[in-house]
Amino acid sequence: MNFKLRNLVAATLAGSFLMGFGANAMADSTTDIVDALVAKGVMTDEEATLIKKGRTGEKEAQVAAAKKSEFDFINSDAPFKYDFKMGGHDADIQMYGIVDVGAVTTNHSLPTNGSLPNQFYPYQNYNAAAGRQHGYNQGGLQDSRLGFKGGVDLFKVGENNVKFIFQLEGGFNPIDGSLNNAAKTLSQNPGKGQNSTWADSSLNGELFGRQAWGGVDAGQLGKLTGGLQYNPFYNIFGEYDPTNKADTFSPFGESGTVGGGGGVSEDARMKNSIKYANELHALDGKFTGSAIYQFGNASGDTSNGYGLGLQAGYENSMFGVQVAYDKFQDAIAAGTAGAAGIGTGKTIASGAGTLGSIGADVYNTEATLVAFKFTPNKEWKVKAGWEWYERQTASDNLNYTSLWGYNSSTAAKWTDGAYRDYNVLFAGAEYNFGERFHDLDGLSLAVGYYDTILSAKTSGIGDKTLTGSDSSGRVGTWTAVVDYKINKRFDVYAAATQNHYTGSAVLGGGDMSAATGQTNINAIGTGVRMKF
Repeated sequence: MNFKLRNLVAATLAGSFLMGFGANAMADSTTDIVDALVAKGVMTDEEATLIKKGRTGEKEAQVAAAKKSEFDFINSDAPFKYDFKMGGHDADIQMYGIVDVGAVTTNHSLPTNGSLPNQFYPYQNYNAAAGRQHGYNQGGLQDSRLGFKGGVDLFKVGENNVKFIFQLEGGFNPIDGSLNNAAKTLSQNPGKGQNSTWADSSLNGELFGRQAWGGVDAGQLGKLTGGLQYNPFYNIFGEYDPTNKADTFSPFGESGTVGGGGGVSEDARMKNSIKYANELHALDGKFTGSAIYQFGNASGDTSNGYGLGLQAGYENSMFGVQVAYDKFQDAIAAGTAGAAGIGTGKTIASGAGTLGSIGADVYNTEATLVAFKFTPNKEWKVKAGWEWYERQTASDNLNYTSLWGYNSSTAAKWTDGAYRDYNVLFAGAEYNFGERFHDLDGLSLAVGYYDTILSAKTSGIGDKTLTGSDSSGRVGTWTAVVDYKINKRFDVYAAATQNHYTGSAVLGGGDMSAATGQTNINAIGTGVRMKF
């Protein structure tokens, strides 16, 4: 058999064998077949090497493709993200969420209420007259949530790809399946509210009450979005709170009033808002800036009030600083009907003291925030900052007969002519044990101290004349969180907080207390969190 004919036969036989074994034939089987052909003199060593090399490359490509299409819930960055084409345009959609459940014990609380974003509120002294409570808790570190986000590439402007983007997110209680609905807890606690824990919030029963917005991302030209969006204060506290805005244990996680709303919890999220944000990479870091404007107030009424938020910051691998300012007119702060509840300006609804009604105050507010973080190495993160806000007499009396689906009193100006300043100073650090001790990889400890200072109520800016019965007050809060990350999806944690109250504003029925508050309230808890 001449050389050309032998090559033809060898190629035909090798191809037949390979095709017969199919695309999924194992590489070692192919090698055995080729080796047999070489042993019989049908194929040269050089030809065998070429065939083996091609088969190895094909097998590697098959393995890589299989890995790419494999569903890996534990290790994937976005296990429920799907890329597709829409009318020839690249598009993507992702389902994501958090489930955070655990148990908490506290020395003073009413029975828990599953409709709240978290069931225990040790920072707020409203329900302090009640005794020790133990119970299941959702949202120890983060409110449980389910969301959808995505986008579609639209066109190019110069070198910038313009993309439609959206995000829808709702908070829920995985223990009983209910949506976050603070307004419901207010309606269940008329008068002094002694049936269960209650609080006002920006989460009041909406399906997508955490976020619901859409807009365009134009790359270096910035993002323009509209809908229900976070107040800039909320986003900053998420990154700069020493204990990472732990929902049940940090004041910034537990209270939207100090932790995102600039003086009113309902303003931590801004309804009917339009926002512009951009970033610039320079000086070995990133400059960020944003501006947001809200039409109307948190009730959803676009004809009364407004909200404005501004943010600017710079971050690099070692240092970060953020500054923010917001201002709201005719901001709605809900409370229990038929009693002073949270403040001194609640109006009494018709039928006050009956289930199903809530009360409300209206404020003008103004706030500033400065926050810092320092990361000298991979082990340590140090964070600190200062928030100031002022509650002022509102511009208008608003005639709302219902709020978020519940009967309400006529929302009235908070104590006419009154002002009150609040200052919150905070500092703390987080230590990552795994960077020093490899056997403790995934274990971290975060500790923070928060000093909340309420001024005496005054009759005007700069005027120290008291206009109410309550004077100044102070809350000193220590919080510690130990967290162990098992993998990308799961972590377990233990946390504790201790709050010490002084002054009539936080002990004697003032802005942060029941009629007779407690001097110390503490809580200890543990839980497990899943992120996907």
